[in-house]
Amino acid sequence: MSALDDTIGASDAGASDDVAYWRAQITKAERDAEEWHKRCDKIRKRYLADEKNATGSRRKYQMLWSNQEVLRPAVYARRPNPSVTSRFKDGDPVINLACELLERTLDVQFDLGSYDDTFQLVRNDYLLFARGVPRIRYEAQIDPLEVDDGAGEWEDDAQSDESEEPQEPAEVLKAEHVKVDFVHRKDFIHPVARTWSELPWLCFRAFMDRSELKKRWPDAGGKIPLDAKVGPRRDDEAQKEASAVAKATIYEIWDKRSGKVIWLAKEWPELLEAPAAPYMKFEGFFPCPRPAYGTLDTEKLTSVPDYVYYQDQAEEVNDLTARIASLSDSLKVVGFYPAGPEGEGFPEIEAALRPGFENKAVAVKSWAMFTKAGGSDGVPFVFLPIADIVKTIEACVNLRKQLIDDIWQITGISDIMRGDTEAEETAAAQGMKSIWGSVRLKDKQNEMARICRDVTRMVAEVISGHFQIDTMLQCANMRLPTEADAIQAQMQYEREMQAYMAQRQAPAALPAPQGYAISGPSAPSPPPTLTPSTASPPPPTPSPAPTPSPPPPPTPSPTPPPPPPPPEPPDLGPTQEDVLRVLRDGVLRRFLVDIETDSTVLLDQQAEQNARTELIEKTGRYMLSMQSIAENMPAMLPFLGEIYLFGLRAYPAGRELQEKAEKMIKQLEAASGAPKPPDPKMQLEHMKAQAEISRIRLEQQTALIRAHAEDSKARMELEQAQQTHQMEIARLRGQMAQAQQDHELSKAEHGMKMRSFTQQVELDERKLAATQALDLFKDRMERVRAERAATPPPPAPANTNVPIAPAGPARKRKFAIRRGPDGLAAGFEEVD
Repeated sequence: MSALDDTIGASDAGASDDVAYWRAQITKAERDAEEWHKRCDKIRKRYLADEKNATGSRRKYQMLWSNQEVLRPAVYARRPNPSVTSRFKDGDPVINLACELLERTLDVQFDLGSYDDTFQLVRNDYLLFARGVPRIRYEAQIDPLEVDDGAGEWEDDAQSDESEEPQEPAEVLKAEHVKVDFVHRKDFIHPVARTWSELPWLCFRAFMDRSELKKRWPDAGGKIPLDAKVGPRRDDEAQKEASAVAKATIYEIWDKRSGKVIWLAKEWPELLEAPAAPYMKFEGFFPCPRPAYGTLDTEKLTSVPDYVYYQDQAEEVNDLTARIASLSDSLKVVGFYPAGPEGEGFPEIEAALRPGFENKAVAVKSWAMFTKAGGSDGVPFVFLPIADIVKTIEACVNLRKQLIDDIWQITGISDIMRGDTEAEETAAAQGMKSIWGSVRLKDKQNEMARICRDVTRMVAEVISGHFQIDTMLQCANMRLPTEADAIQAQMQYEREMQAYMAQRQAPAALPAPQGYAISGPSAPSPPPTLTPSTASPPPPTPSPAPTPSPPPPPTPSPTPPPPPPPPEPPDLGPTQEDVLRVLRDGVLRRFLVDIETDSTVLLDQQAEQNARTELIEKTGRYMLSMQSIAENMPAMLPFLGEIYLFGLRAYPAGRELQEKAEKMIKQLEAASGAPKPPDPKMQLEHMKAQAEISRIRLEQQTALIRAHAEDSKARMELEQAQQTHQMEIARLRGQMAQAQQDHELSKAEHGMKMRSFTQQVELDERKLAATQALDLFKDRMERVRAERAATPPPPAPANTNVPIAPAGPARKRKFAIRRGPDGLAAGFEEVD
């Protein structure tokens, strides 16, 4: 059974509460990743140049550091900007407002949280170790609310509440933040899995001191053992131990199958808190996106650093660098001159060769000996030969350059170098170089852009699900009405409308008549009444007895104009509740809102500038071409506006102008509603507009044909360049084969000459041996003849009567040449 099956079975059995189970799982995961961490440690030492050999410091070529410095700005150069848009671009005001609010909040969080620093650390780990891990964390600043407890005012209530449980103090939310943390490679633990989606759980390791433990877990914080020594990395163990700080190792486990988060300490026998659902909910459950991985296979989720693929060449470059350095130390002026007593050893030469000796005169004590010692050439002085050393250094430098080119080919840095253009090159050549310069880096750039986009989406999830609407409005510097504001505005409008209708239905108001005066100094005047205007003014002298005189005829007054109707209630637009409803609903948000980021590469800025310039030019041409149609046919204005918005939405650079363009089109539609007087030149202007449209279409078609022609030309030049490259490769291969054949022929000819020379040498040696043997034989014969000539003849016998036999002829000895097995003379031998 695999580790994944073990984890599944244990999780189903309720192993989320088992401390021993999780310790075993973490230990096994750390053991599985031990080899990868050792490899990464070696690469880190090589990158920081803190490796030393057994004999001391050694000169090295810092190829790894150089490659990293070239790749880092090419892969990630600037902080991405969040881009939140409506997925379907249908102009829904609620969706558009929710997108704008979320985008502004994200932009503020990116700045406040220093996301760029985290992305750079992720990029560095990604390029150096082929894995970079960020993590999302939500922070809320909550302060206690100061409330007057009113002590001593209600003693009876206080006495009656003594039996109740004490209430927690009220709190107020001060600020909210979303942090993106960089996770060290050794603090990110997960079991063996083939893909990211198969991970059953993952763990984050942290180190906490005593104060942090007590603040996080007040009950167990003072008892947890401090098992780790955390401090700066030092070579000296004593210094490391002295500067380290004692902390406790804490594991935060996110179990995907149980949907819970488990907290445990390395040296604590119990869980720090009961497993519970995470306080942040993400689409993929884990609080981090899929890490930025380098080279992976489908067997296990362990990446291979890029340095592994060229470390052999890098070591060879280091060896050559050390050899060049040692040879360079030998390049020095060393001279030799004859020694002798003062005046004859020429110490003046040694003084003249000392460093810093110039523009000085040297006195020679024994000038005659100085000039006579070397004859006409001067003083006999021999320098140490350094020409051979220089040639060796040049050969080493050339070989090192070839190895560096090989490393650049492996890492793709050669493509960046190939992307450098020159002023005299054609546009097609520069285009080819720019294409080649981005092919190998595109995957790395896309991976960093992907991790930035995933982080942005997860931060948007936290903001949408946890942030208060007031916090988002403060971050975005926006004001949105609430549903209460909309209801209040509607009610105010209804009240004003009712008053207006009442005024229209009531009779016209007339001036009130004067009532009769009542005798007495303190009698009040009667209140005015709305009676017909037939009463006359009171008499000058009030009298209680007489009868009032008939009133004069009424004077007609002008009728006041009717009051204006109340204005329509203002369109407050979407309310806070509408926007919050879209953001809180995760499914609806994913369906209707698209969250992306712009480019993180500096090279794409030129493309963005070109896109903006193209949008401005095309907008100007479109407005000029449609101006006459809009003036002569106002009914076409909505359709022309929709056409413009349809084209504008296709440009990412014009997304900021969409809302303003929609408002401008609505204003133009409202302004064009009034009828226009007939224009006698309408037909002529219409014809001119049609001609202008035809001309613009012709220009567009011509430009399109010209663009196609330039594209075809560029493709042909590219194909021709490829063919020329292939022909050059074939020619070089032919030259190489011819050179190899000539080398083989010369080698065979040299072998034949060597064999012929060897045979000739052997033949000469045998001839010489035969000649020497013949000379020895002649010398021996001469000695024999001389010995015989020097020997006297024997005396005659005493008995003369004995006859003496006559002496016969002398016997002759014959010799023949003795030959060896190969037929050559090897000496002489005697024959009968």
